[in-house]
Amino acid sequence: MTLGLPPIIATYYAPKLSHLLLEHNLLEHVQTIENGSIDLINKVSLGQLDMALIGAPTPPTGLENVQCRQISAYPFVLITADQTTPDQLSFKELDQQKFILLNESFVHNSVFTQLSENSGVHPSISYQTSNLTLLKDLVRQHGGMSFITTLALTDADQDLKQIKLTDVDLPTFNIYAVSRIQEHADAMTRELEGLINHLD
Repeated sequence: MTLGLPPIIATYYAPKLSHLLLEHNLLEHVQTIENGSIDLINKVSLGQLDMALIGAPTPPTGLENVQCRQISAYPFVLITADQTTPDQLSFKELDQQKFILLNESFVHNSVFTQLSENSGVHPSISYQTSNLTLLKDLVRQHGGMSFITTLALTDADQDLKQIKLTDVDLPTFNIYAVSRIQEHADAMTRELEGLINHLD
């Protein structure tokens, strides 16, 4: 069986999931693939992946033979190396800011673009990457601010200041379990679906 995990979700959920798979004798039967949520959704829809955990502000729609269940939700925040930045900002206050963002395969990018359009503010994007560690390192080197979910932040990131966004229309980073709808799914597939659906 193939299971897709975006890097941010993998960091948090992979240890829990590995423990559950080991406990249920499924670990050796599951191959994990890391990619951004947008790519993983498409792979599940096309039948190239059996299941995936994805992050998105809303449930994926318009996909054939795909079922989806929300597992949890986390807020989006800004992060910066500048400790003098206010604790709270609205998106409209970010017009003069430089940003380092995750690239187009991550849902962060589309949410950031939508917030820009809604507020009529278009901050400068100096760099985009698929590498979360590199993104944080560039923020630490005062390369710019970033827009990220709190799920991506660990105890090792306490040197980065988190800034709450005060916008009322701010979406959340929701985690969904998506899988192919199969009329005759085998017992192992059903067991894996059950384990994933009970993650928190």
